[in-house]
Amino acid sequence: MTWRQGSKTTKHNPHADMRSRFLALRVRPANRTIRRATDGSLPECRLLAEWPPGATEPTDHWLSTLPADTPLRELVRIAEMRLTLLQATASSGPYPGVGPSP
Repeated sequence: MTWRQGSKTTKHNPHADMRSRFLALRVRPANRTIRRATDGSLPECRLLAEWPPGATEPTDHWLSTLPADTPLRELVRIAEMRLTLLQATASSGPYPGVGPSP
């Protein structure tokens, strides 16, 4: 699936398509601290896994509480944006959102 256009073109990817393979499943995660419904059931969410071609196993996964009718392409786009933000924050040091000095 292609979820957006990137900025780096190559001979084999002239449009800089950002693409991979994804799987989305409805799940009910179990944990003692997850609040249950009044009937005792666990909340339903979606497990999204990225499994790039050639990889022996999934490389990333996310749990999403977005509405069940959220299209897969939108779910992937939001998950990838979140991953990008988390990576940027983790590499910025003690002050989130502030990069290292040149």
